[in-house]
Amino acid sequence: MTQALWKCLLFASGLGMLQSFAILTMPNPLLWSNLILWFGFSNTEIILVYIIDLSIKLLPLVLFQVIFGTYLYQRFCSASVYYFSRCPNRIRWFLKESVKLYLLAVLYPLVMVLTTTLIVNFIKPIDFDQSAFLLLIYYVLIHSLWLFITTTLINVLAIMLDSSAAFVIVVGFQLTSVALLLLWENVWPVVDSPNISLHSLLLKFNPIAHLILTWHSSNINLIKGQINQFNLSFDLNETVIIFACLSVFILFIGSLIVKQKEWIVLNQESGGM
Repeated sequence: MTQALWKCLLFASGLGMLQSFAILTMPNPLLWSNLILWFGFSNTEIILVYIIDLSIKLLPLVLFQVIFGTYLYQRFCSASVYYFSRCPNRIRWFLKESVKLYLLAVLYPLVMVLTTTLIVNFIKPIDFDQSAFLLLIYYVLIHSLWLFITTTLINVLAIMLDSSAAFVIVVGFQLTSVALLLLWENVWPVVDSPNISLHSLLLKFNPIAHLILTWHSSNINLIKGQINQFNLSFDLNETVIIFACLSVFILFIGSLIVKQKEWIVLNQESGGM
């Protein structure tokens, strides 16, 4: 866990430093809430050029999935027989390691934002508005849960298939979800359409849409004026609940797979034991 923690902090702070250059181009006065919304893919329109830009902005999330996509699975490829012979309760082990993985998923977006904030604040003043603290909580909750869902899924699929196939499947699904957002440009528009309620409901089935904070709505007066880009009923709390339920489901499925797999013959990477 110590090595994984340092790796998480190193990459998160490095990405935070890189992304500070983009924040420095924002006009003064710079609100901290605007900085956080930038990390939450603010001002993303349902137009091809913005969708391409969104794909690029997803790279830090994909990097986390690459780094920790074998966090659980690596036990199956390195002395797995010896390790699991000393660990009789496989489900308890899986849940314990999953909690550690989630803590890494929380630290990753949080450290990125804090690193960028520290660097930018040395160069230009940041107005630390009250709404930013609430937005930061939602940003970290939503993005960390998504990182946990996708990275745990990569690990679980790797147990069943192999790590390369698992990564291609999960990342391919995310990129496909990004591309499918274009359906809401002409096919299911969420602006100037008589069927906005239906189209906004369909939008909620696209997981990438849940990562874009400004597409959401909220009943909290402090933040609702800074989001709700399309005036949709797309509550931030809904996304947190949906992602939390998906996390529990992935943990349940993962526990079943971990419990049933034979450790001795599981090393898919080298074709057997």
